[in-house]
Amino acid sequence: MDEPRELIVVDWPDCQAIMSHPAAALILSEEPETKFMVPKEVWEHYKNTGYDPEWVTVQIDITEEEKRDKIRGLREKLIDEGITFDTGSNGKTWDWELDWSLKGAEVSTILLRLEEEEIPHTILSRHEAEKKRYGLA
Repeated sequence: MDEPRELIVVDWPDCQAIMSHPAAALILSEEPETKFMVPKEVWEHYKNTGYDPEWVTVQIDITEEEKRDKIRGLREKLIDEGITFDTGSNGKTWDWELDWSLKGAEVSTILLRLEEEEIPHTILSRHEAEKKRYGLA
């Protein structure tokens, strides 16, 4: 059996950072200020960046050299245009983290550019992954 998660109460205005997270629960009370209860690890992870259910990870297959060059070329164009975001790789896929780190464009712009360049990719919803992680899906 899983160990129970430690829950914490986050007061207003700090709770704005996590109130959209699927594991955050509004606390109803007689007090006028808003409070949310959330697993401690959620708070620790999102307290500085906030949580947005629209964030996604785009996974791009990089196992073929020709595809790698095309993808690298698009990434360089985006950087030249002032569009930046965090990335990561496991050697087989290149993950573009379209989250709080995205600067200079909207998520939809990045997805459109991938389509225009005909770069196959998979979109992973951060919100759906968080729901599964906390047993809410």
